[in-house]
This record gives sequence, structure tokens and C-alpha cells, in this order.
Amino acid sequence: MPGRREDLRGLPSAWLCAGDIELFFDEVVTYSERLTAAGVDTRLEIVEGGAHGFENWACETTLAQNLLGTARSWLAEKLG
Repeated sequence: MPGRREDLRGLPSAWLCAGDIELFFDEVVTYSERLTAAGVDTRLEIVEGGAHGFENWACETTLAQNLLGTARSWLAEKLG
């Protein structure tokens, strides 16, 4: 599991998201910071009002649709 590795250098680009009321918010932010410090191209999206997994169980909401659109755009950019 990459998040448990001590040395994160050489990992591929990462897109991470966390809602500001996410159960694992601090862990996601810390992992993002560690990736960035290791030189990994990292993008972190913080979603105001987003709870854990909301993009799955509330996938029809504007908030989730916007997040998923951002994720797709990032991936399309990386895949070129």
C-alpha cells in the first residue's frame, strides 16, 4: 500500500480528494503533502461539505458531479 511506504519517490502522478468533513481528511492531506515532498506530481481537491464517499452515494448532486468532472479532466490531461 503506497500510503504506508516510507519512501514515496518514484510513484506516479496522484489525484486525491477529501471532503472537509471526511473521516480520513487528515490522512489524505498528510499523504498529499508527503507525495509532494517526495517530488510526486500531486493534486489535492478539498471539497467543502463533502462527507466520506459522497461522490458514490450522492453521485447525482452538483457537488459530486463537479468533483468527478475535475477527476476526469485531470486524468484526460495525464493520459494526453
